[in-house]
Amino acid sequence: MTGVFNPAQLTEAIAVKNVRAGLQFSYYERNKIINCDSTHNHQLINSGIINEIKLPENCRDENFLLKYEGYIKIEKPEVFIFFTLSDDGAVLEIDDKRIV
Repeated sequence: MTGVFNPAQLTEAIAVKNVRAGLQFSYYERNKIINCDSTHNHQLINSGIINEIKLPENCRDENFLLKYEGYIKIEKPEVFIFFTLSDDGAVLEIDDKRIV
């Protein structure tokens, strides 16, 4: 497996209030997934708050889309490496910027 390393510019921290623990997930299904860029024309099947990234129960083997949203608490300035692992495609955005 090979990958591409794209160093990003450091960004300023964003102050947020009233943050709940966990990640918001949304699970969508469609007869055929075209790409990862949009949930448009996908049927929302399940959503909620989870404490870890994993496939939801009763998840299809194919033709589904998972969307996770949340915040990362970073205590001190550091360099982080973000990656995804998928057999069909994945997108990772931070602050509305595509990272992976």
